[in-house]
Amino acid sequence: MGCDDDGHVTGLTNTRKLLEDIPNKIRNAMSIVVDVNRLVCGGKEYIEIVVPPYPVAISCKGVYYYRSGSTMQTLSGPELESFILCKRRASWNNMPHTSMVPGAEQPSLIAAALSYPQWTAS
Repeated sequence: MGCDDDGHVTGLTNTRKLLEDIPNKIRNAMSIVVDVNRLVCGGKEYIEIVVPPYPVAISCKGVYYYRSGSTMQTLSGPELESFILCKRRASWNNMPHTSMVPGAEQPSLIAAALSYPQWTAS
């Protein structure tokens, strides 16, 4: 904060208050902890906000966003599920199937599978 789009320091006048407010606002909105540093360049104060990478998806007030280039995308539905799986380094293939309950299998399906020529004893 206190820099223009080209990275030139424009300065801030209320850095002391911002150093107290910014970490609290981020923690309250996103439940994460960030470092907020006051820096000086050419006699002008500016603020650096350091956000560490997190291994899980972080929401802002219950909404998940994804930055793509210069735009922000709101994630919901299948896109959100895929994003969360990707952050966990998981895939649909290794997720448990909730409708498969041990003991609830169809006996005829099990018999058919066991009689499949590739699985019979030689």
